[in-house]
Amino acid sequence: MIKEAIEKILTMARPEVVEIDAREYLLKGRDPAVEVYPKTIQINNLSGIVDYCSEDPEEIGSFLVHVCDYNNVYVYTPMHGPFNIRPELIKASARLCGFNFGIPYGYEDFVVAMHTNFVQNEDRDYVLKFIGSVRVDANSKIEDDGISQTLTAKQGVSSLVKDIPIKNILTLKPYRTFSEIEQPESVFVFRMNVADGKPVFSIHEADGEAWKQAAIERIKDYLLRRTGPQEIAATVSIVA
Repeated sequence: MIKEAIEKILTMARPEVVEIDAREYLLKGRDPAVEVYPKTIQINNLSGIVDYCSEDPEEIGSFLVHVCDYNNVYVYTPMHGPFNIRPELIKASARLCGFNFGIPYGYEDFVVAMHTNFVQNEDRDYVLKFIGSVRVDANSKIEDDGISQTLTAKQGVSSLVKDIPIKNILTLKPYRTFSEIEQPESVFVFRMNVADGKPVFSIHEADGEAWKQAAIERIKDYLLRRTGPQEIAATVSIVA
């Protein structure tokens, strides 16, 4: 008796499939009865997409690569079936930058963060050399007119107190997108303050996020240049 009741409940719970205009729908809620596809492959680089594009195109067929933004790229099959489903095959996500923009750092943490999160260039080296050359104490102070800063402190091995100008506008290249492409360069504001006799440093984004569009274009260019030869490239559509 109990077995029959359970079987009856299970039968009632199964959604009924109806066909309307050659398309199947689940009767409960009229949801489309779509096919089940494999789970999306999750990767963290662009080379995996290039490797996939280099497989036998006759076996794989054509597909679409969508550069969604600076840190996400998707690979889809063409639309097919009565509901024009476009299954997602691969999702490539770049590892995010570990630097906290706009947040003050102490000396040691700032030095480590600059080394590990930024590509070496002239302005990155300037900041590291500058903060390592000044000696800040309780008598140090910073004058700030809203445009530039001047630090009153000792510099180098000298015991003399100097007024030291601080270069506030920097051009830096943080690691913010896929490692296979050249990291976009953008403008930042460098700020230094003295708290309880100790220096603190922060870097603030100042380019209106224009770097994101530059990253998208570089990702697209990277994929276009590496999905050849011609017969393979003909099966791949790359959009940004």
